[in-house]
Amino acid sequence: MSKFTSIIMASVREFTNGKLDKNGESPVMLTILAGKAPNRNVLSGTIAKREGLEVGKTYMLQVTEGKASEEFGRQFVFTKVNEVSVMDILNGLTALGPAAIFSIDQADAPDATTVPETIKEGIPAFEDEIVVTEKVEGIVESPAS
Repeated sequence: MSKFTSIIMASVREFTNGKLDKNGESPVMLTILAGKAPNRNVLSGTIAKREGLEVGKTYMLQVTEGKASEEFGRQFVFTKVNEVSVMDILNGLTALGPAAIFSIDQADAPDATTVPETIKEGIPAFEDEIVVTEKVEGIVESPAS
């Protein structure tokens, strides 16, 4: 089975129903605004802090399925790509599609996703695959190598 990978846009908010983690950090909840994501959207405060995620801000995140845990099942890693603006969110809705949250427990839960060509630029995992197909206002094109 292929591992699930996706790009999403999500805002970060406090998760008040959780407990402090072993490092004394409060958990955060990701509110998915665009793209396809698993229903594992609560992160430990330590993980959020390590990724540089701040409550009240919105980010483009890469979601990558990690090694499954016997105790917790499918696991996902959320990696910050960049903080986004309101205009980025509107553009993200077009590029990524509306928010789609799937239950990892469903038999038909996705196992692999391709990243839309329009958002690969600047994501380290996809740098070798970048193809600029159109100019977008506010994006600076790097010179061809």
